[in-house]
Amino acid sequence: MFYCHFIWFCARLFVPLHASMKEMRRIILFVVLLSVLFIAGCKQRSVSIEELARMDSLARLEATDNEEQENCYSSTAEEYFYELKMRMLPLRNSETFMRMLPNFSDVPVGIASVVFGIEDMTEIKAIRLPDCNNFHMALVAGRDGDSVKTISLVSLDASCHAIDRLPLYEVTSAGDDEDEQMGLWATDFSMTSNYEIYIMRLFVEFGKNEPKLQDIDEYRVGNDGLFVLKAKNNGTEDSTEEE
Repeated sequence: MFYCHFIWFCARLFVPLHASMKEMRRIILFVVLLSVLFIAGCKQRSVSIEELARMDSLARLEATDNEEQENCYSSTAEEYFYELKMRMLPLRNSETFMRMLPNFSDVPVGIASVVFGIEDMTEIKAIRLPDCNNFHMALVAGRDGDSVKTISLVSLDASCHAIDRLPLYEVTSAGDDEDEQMGLWATDFSMTSNYEIYIMRLFVEFGKNEPKLQDIDEYRVGNDGLFVLKAKNNGTEDSTEEE
C-alpha cells in the first residue's frame, strides 16, 4: 500500500495537469520503474545487513570458543605440556638428532622441576611423544653437571606431572685408575611405535673411533607408568620382567 501511494505521489509531482494521456502513461511507467529499483535496493541492503549480523555472530562465537580453549587448562603444568610439539614414533637416535634436537622447546627451570621432575640439568629442552597406556610421554634433553648432553624419557600422569624418568643417552667416564683400560661409557637408544625401548650400552676406548657394544636393555612402560626392564644382554630374560 505504501508503494502505491508513493507511485501516485511521484506521478502527481512530476506530471503537469495539461499533459496528454500518452505522456501520462509514459511518465507513470518511468516512476514505476524507479520504484521497483528503489524496492530492490532496500531488499538488497536488508539482506546485506542480515548477512553482516550473521557473520558478526559467528565471529563472536569463534572468539568465545578460542577463549574457552585457551583457558581450559587446569594448571600451568598442563598448559606447558600441551603446547609442546609432538614427535611421532618410531625413533632411532643419531648424531644429527642429538645435535639438532628438532622441534624441541626450551623448558624454564621452574617448569622442568614441576612437570618433568628435573632439577639437576641445564639448557633443558623437551618434546611430546604419543601417549602410552594412558600416560603422557616426553623426551627431555639437557646438560648434566659436567656439561655433557643427556636425553631421557619421562612418563607423566594425567595432570602432567612426572612419574618416572629413564636415561636414554648419556656419556660417563670409565674411571681414572691407570691400571684400567681407559675410555668412556655411553648409551644409545631406539624406540618402536609400541614403546619397546632399547638402550645400547657402549664402551669407547681412548684412541679408537669404533665403540664396542656391551649389552642391550629392553624396557617397557608398566601399568603404573614406571619403566620396567624386560630383557637384558641381547634378549636374555631378566629377573625384573613384569608379571
